[in-house]
Amino acid sequence: MAQQNELAAIVGKEWVRAGRDVQTFAIDDVCPSWLVYPGSVDELAAIMRCARQREWIVVPAGFGAGLGLGNRLSRVDIVVSTQRLNQILEYTPEDLTAAVQAGCSLASFNAVLQEHGQWLPLDPPQPERASLGAIAATADFGPLRLGFGLPRDYVIGMQVVQPDGTVIKSGGRVVKNVAGYDLNKLFVGSLGTLGIIAQLNLKLRPLPPADATCSVQADTLEALDDLIRLVAASELLPAALVSCSADTAEHVWPDCSHSGWLCLIRFLDAEAAVAYQLTRLHELARTSAVRCEQLEASRAHMIWQRIRDLRAAPAANLVLRLHVRPSDVSRLFSLVGNCLAEGCDQVLLCSYNRVGAMIACARSEPTVAIQSNLCDRLHQLRRQCQMMDGSMIIERAPTNIKQAIDVWGEVGSSIGLMRSLKQQFDPKRILNPGRFVGGI
Repeated sequence: MAQQNELAAIVGKEWVRAGRDVQTFAIDDVCPSWLVYPGSVDELAAIMRCARQREWIVVPAGFGAGLGLGNRLSRVDIVVSTQRLNQILEYTPEDLTAAVQAGCSLASFNAVLQEHGQWLPLDPPQPERASLGAIAATADFGPLRLGFGLPRDYVIGMQVVQPDGTVIKSGGRVVKNVAGYDLNKLFVGSLGTLGIIAQLNLKLRPLPPADATCSVQADTLEALDDLIRLVAASELLPAALVSCSADTAEHVWPDCSHSGWLCLIRFLDAEAAVAYQLTRLHELARTSAVRCEQLEASRAHMIWQRIRDLRAAPAANLVLRLHVRPSDVSRLFSLVGNCLAEGCDQVLLCSYNRVGAMIACARSEPTVAIQSNLCDRLHQLRRQCQMMDGSMIIERAPTNIKQAIDVWGEVGSSIGLMRSLKQQFDPKRILNPGRFVGGI
């Protein structure tokens, strides 16, 4: 109780939760002792100073939607949520830049930007529950990665609270920052193991005037691949291009009359550029054994939402993210399908073509023996990815699986440097210890 009072003295009694109130922020099967909502950067810094002194284990969070990512923790003392740090501090539409606190959700941020014909073109799952700080810390992405890149491409500056409570700034508020080390890229994707992101300076993009999606349906994956290769070799520049297995197609487009493989191709550009690319895509499709049609806007919006949110489906307790060369991504459909064929149901597979990524979601049966066999097959699947110069991350999994397998896998020779950085930034190992690659 004395420790809870200590936190209440910093943020106020109403912003410190314990007991049942913290269960929604459990990490795997481990509940934190306290959930704390700082209302300012100074309060966040004071919490970290207190935690360092007490050697409390701290897990940073936004809305808590992505807490399943990472290796299992044995103990969590505090989850620090940035939800109250949700203000847009500075927005200059003329410069296409904005400074925003880390707890602002992507959906709220883009709602403001859209009034000025601008947006932050990232599409991780559930943007209304995805804080900008969490998106940066996890380097999360969605289907628009093909056309618009990753979070680190948009971060031009940030404010970070280090484990000892020191507040540091990196980068700036203008697009051109060329002096010194680029610490932004160090913190983006570090899963909150080096510091808690409190503020982000972001560069923005104009909203494209035209948005069109074509569905491509085929009876075989080979026929779908033929068209995708033609698109890749052409002058077309899709913003998103994904392929779905038949079961996934049924999930994201329930009233589709076709029951085979599905590819979705989205163009975001000027009106004339989109019109040209649609015409060209139909020309290419006529040379392949596929059916291509442009989707009505509201239907396309619904399907892209369902694809984007596949990883957040409540029914899926096993989520994999695999990366290989783009030319090998179609091979993953059979490899992943075989891996999840036993002991799993509701298997959904979706590949982000041309960026070489696949998302696999499934419901794993809770039996220990079945999950043990599944672990063996996941090890084998990871080896198969590595043989293709790829990797596999287990984004979400039952506790039994997380205890038996490193969710990140090997990261190669850079692990020594990464451990050194962790030692420098967080020598007492109070921030997310062990959750990231190599036990960092």
